[in-house]
Amino acid sequence: MRNGYHIIDAHTHIYPDKIARKAAAHIGEFYDGLGFCGGDVASLLRLMDEQGIDLSVVNSAAMTPHQVESINRFLLESAEAHPDRFIPMGTMHPDSTHEEQERHVQFLTDHQMHGIKIHPDMLAMPLDDPKLRHIYGLCQEAGLPVLLHTGDSRYDYTNPNRLEPVVRDFPRLTIIGGHFAGREFYREAADRLHSYPNLFADCSSSFSWLGKDEALYCIRTFTADHIMFGTDHPMFRPNFDLDYLFSLPLTHEELEKILSETAQKVFGFTAPWKKPAAAENNS
Repeated sequence: MRNGYHIIDAHTHIYPDKIARKAAAHIGEFYDGLGFCGGDVASLLRLMDEQGIDLSVVNSAAMTPHQVESINRFLLESAEAHPDRFIPMGTMHPDSTHEEQERHVQFLTDHQMHGIKIHPDMLAMPLDDPKLRHIYGLCQEAGLPVLLHTGDSRYDYTNPNRLEPVVRDFPRLTIIGGHFAGREFYREAADRLHSYPNLFADCSSSFSWLGKDEALYCIRTFTADHIMFGTDHPMFRPNFDLDYLFSLPLTHEELEKILSETAQKVFGFTAPWKKPAAAENNS
């Protein structure tokens, strides 16, 4: 808790200890040398404690088909070891066979994981590619949210023009557009995509490039019901993003939604500090 608010970080990455530093460094290199901070479970837990973050949604994106199973098991085991701190997502890969993808979906649903993460830019694949669309269809039927990296001026894989047909064509799929649904194309993403009820966005990896007027425009255009706080750990430390968010002229209700309530709705869980509705009605 910070400033009287419970906080859920809806966009974090963790890796096994033996590869965490290498994995984090690789991500930093992909983004032209941006800094990173750890990437292992202990580092994230330490930052959460330091900054008053109650829960983190943890994920990692597979770069090859053979990574999917080990990543999903690692994320599940990490959440099982820290059930009061981590909400696990999983991943899938477009080059897995359809049979493998169906098996991965079954694993995720059997273990009540909360969706998947895909990074089309790092896969060098447009997010509206037919291979990815097959995955979206499986997730739509299974009720699994899909977190997508979005936006990069170096490529045309994940920009708003690629995201809109996916959001439109899979209306029952909960889609989370990382980085305000269009990193580097923030205002275009907000103007073009805000009317789709199945699209949500997180504010990770964004505030360092956004002026406060533009950040407020994005939040108010999407509305707080569709925005979640996120840091993109290990790319960024949470203190800057939290200080920035609290500096914006947002209402108490908007901050509650952005910091925790929208994430609970999107990922389908009840935070430990909230009573289930039935218990509230009986109290």
